[in-house]
Order: sequence, then C-alpha cells, then structure tokens
Amino acid sequence: IKSQFQHPLLECHTFHSLAAKYSRQENYEKSEKAFLDILCDEDKNVSFDNVIVDEGQDYKNDWLEWIQYRTNNSFYVFYDPNQLIYLNNIPEWFTKVECRLVLKKICRSTQEVSKTAFRFIESKKSVIQSDTDGPITKLYKYSSQEELTRKVRRLLNNLLNQSKYLPHDIAILHFAKQDSALWEVLSEGKLF
Repeated sequence: IKSQFQHPLLECHTFHSLAAKYSRQENYEKSEKAFLDILCDEDKNVSFDNVIVDEGQDYKNDWLEWIQYRTNNSFYVFYDPNQLIYLNNIPEWFTKVECRLVLKKICRSTQEVSKTAFRFIESKKSVIQSDTDGPITKLYKYSSQEELTRKVRRLLNNLLNQSKYLPHDIAILHFAKQDSALWEVLSEGKLF
C-alpha cells in the first residue's frame, strides 16, 4: 500500500515499525515493550484517528487492546484463524470484540491453491473455497536450504521464460528464517 498509495494523512506500518517509530528503538523486543509503555502512559499524548489492522491473527492481545484504546474513531481488524502462524492461539481480544463479521469465502486465491492449503491445516468446513480457476499447484521437496534456493530460482526462471508472467505477477510467500539461505536470497533480491 505504501508504495502504491501515498497520502499525507495515511501511514502504513507493521506493528514493529509503528513501535520503532514511537519508541525510537530498533530492537523488536525493546521497541515492543517501550511502545506499549508509551500507549499505557496517560501523560503521553499518543492517539490515532482511524486504524485498520490486517493479519490481526498475528497480533498479541495487548497490542490490539492498547492500539484500540488509543484510536479516536474507527478501528477495524481483519484476520484469518487459518493463517495463524506466529502465535499458538487466536488472541482472546477477538472473542470480546463487540462487533465481528465473519467472512467465509476465500476470494484471494484459486480453487487449486485453496485445496492445497486445506490439506495442511485442520479443515474448516464452514469456509467456502474460491470459485476462481487457476493452474494446478505443485509441491516441491527439498533436503537443504541451498536446494530450496535452487528450486525457487529454477521455478521463477521457468515462469518468466514462459512469457505468461511478469515479475510483478509473482508473489513468493515464505516463512524462511532470517539465517536461512532462502532468506538471504530473497532479502537481497538475488533470485535472478
């Protein structure tokens, strides 16, 4: 959003980038604690006009509670319990919220991606899979980070050489650790 929509009254942050902005700490843990201390301090004049949180399932209870407390107008949180990867459980905040609209249709991926994803999570029968067609998904096995990096490079080159896709049409969703070979390649843009 930041790169495609710039407006002087709009700020886009991750929780940790917002925490770093207010706490002036770069370390994640220190900035998180300092930011929460700032939000808790009634003498600090910190407030937000409106807040939209995406991927709310990744937010801790106190993050949501204090940001909501410091929001003057609208506070919206979008989340998907099927995408819970950073925490063990959905934050309790979601059970206490006064208004919740549950969306049950997958709109951002194809039927094939949905089917593949649901093989790896406990099936949520109330979810309606996408009705958008797409190419059949493929899973790739690898035995080392280096092999994974090679396979990702080969796959991207094949997709781009088919002339059906441009680089901006391809998204790489990963959960690579910061000390992995794939992380290094992705963060430094060394895939090509």
